[in-house]
Amino acid sequence: MPIMRTKFTRRQRSEIERNARVKRERRQKVRLREELRALVVVLAVCGLGILVLERTRLGDMPLPWWAIIVPGGALFFLMGLRTLVRQLRAARWPATTCRIEFTDIEALSSRVGTFWQPVVSYVYQVEGKEYTSDVLRIIGPGLSYSDAAARVSRYVPGTTRRCYFNPANPKDAVLERRINFHRPILFMAIGVGVPLWVYLSP
Repeated sequence: MPIMRTKFTRRQRSEIERNARVKRERRQKVRLREELRALVVVLAVCGLGILVLERTRLGDMPLPWWAIIVPGGALFFLMGLRTLVRQLRAARWPATTCRIEFTDIEALSSRVGTFWQPVVSYVYQVEGKEYTSDVLRIIGPGLSYSDAAARVSRYVPGTTRRCYFNPANPKDAVLERRINFHRPILFMAIGVGVPLWVYLSP
């Protein structure tokens, strides 16, 4: 759906930019807290595992190959399957009108390199109740900075677009419903292929 063009006065645009800046900073603080919380949980689980191995005989017992490979493969398979099913369900979600609040570009660093993720925050209403989301699509590809900037430029703060919400959970919404089969199928293939390859290896 194309952007609904709206003419803003200088004061209105200044207000939109100020609100966008405040909400962007708020989102960054929330994200930082979530990352710290996840780090604490991972460290706690690792510490608990080390403590259990030291205090019990489990640390002296040899583990069969399947005790590590099969659970890891099952995790990969379930992650891929869940994402694929979620995308297929989102393709049937009903549409509603949303208002773009702010846009941003976030860096995602990995061993492969740095990718850029377009962020679009928007507000919409379902049955008279207002919700906020910043999910562009369920699976977004890793983009270069220029590609992410081009994607973000399609969404102008203060304008309205069409978004799609989960009727079973209206907090769950997306702006784009494109289905990406590659990543979930890759995860599912790894989940099945790696344990099978280890099992068949001489």
